[in-house]
Order: sequence, then structure tokens, then C-alpha cells
Amino acid sequence: WMCDKKNGITVCRRHDYYYDPATNRCNFLGFLGCGRNGNNFPSHPDCIAHCKQGADSRWIEFFRRRFPGCHMKSNPLNDTGDIRRFYYNSTSRECEAVDVKTGDHYFPSMNFCLEVCPTSKKGLERCNEESETGQSPQGWSCSTHDGFVLCNKTAATNK
Repeated sequence: WMCDKKNGITVCRRHDYYYDPATNRCNFLGFLGCGRNGNNFPSHPDCIAHCKQGADSRWIEFFRRRFPGCHMKSNPLNDTGDIRRFYYNSTSRECEAVDVKTGDHYFPSMNFCLEVCPTSKKGLERCNEESETGQSPQGWSCSTHDGFVLCNKTAATNK
């Protein structure tokens, strides 16, 4: 949320996305703030990185050569940062989202990890959940405008 307070009114806005498996696209969600499932992403690139199917075969081959047998030289526990990447956990045989300092040592998207590595599943369950816009938080009035959700809270309820 990005919020501003002026003249006793707090206005917040956000822009979320959901993945539509029928079209293989990430679309504006219009999430109102409360009650949601996992098919909710804070940005279009984040949604694509987690869910979009059909990676280019040239990139698949590149990552097969880069991470032979899906053995990753880096350990995300020793590389914490704020770059979202994806790591193959050979113990659980699953691809995991990690936040790291050096993003070049990991997969740039969940899709690449799932395509290249011998995972126990192909795709994230959250990407196949129905989109849910949720409801406004108590005391707030929320609506969608020009691709953003705008929520207002007046001074009387601004506590």
C-alpha cells in the first residue's frame, strides 16, 4: 500500500495482479485489502515469474547448462537480500522462492526452475486458485480506478 494523509483523510492505493491459467496471463486484480488466497501478486513481473507457463526452449537449455543436474552452487541462507529469485531444493525436490543479494546464481523465474529441475510438481497451486478481490477493511471505503485500488478513511475512523 502507498498511503497519504491530508486534511483528516487517509488515501491508500495499490496495484495487484492475479494469474489466469486459461489465458496464461497476469491481469490486474483489484484486491480491496482483506481476505485473499495465494493468487495475488504485488507486481506484474512477480506474477509472471511465479506462474507464466511456456518458457522459451533456448532459455531452458541455457539453465540446464548453467545448473547441471539442478545443483546450485549458492546457498540462499548465506545470501539473503531483496532480489526475488528461485532455488531448487534437492532435499524436498521443490523449487522455492528466495530473496537474495546475488540474483545471478539462481533461476530468474519459478517457471524456469520447474521446467529444468526434477520437481515433484509442475506449477504452483496458488497460480491455479480463483482470483479473489476480497473486501474493504473495516472503516475504509475501497474501489478500483484506472488500474489501482483506492481506499479512503476519514478522520472520524482514522484511529
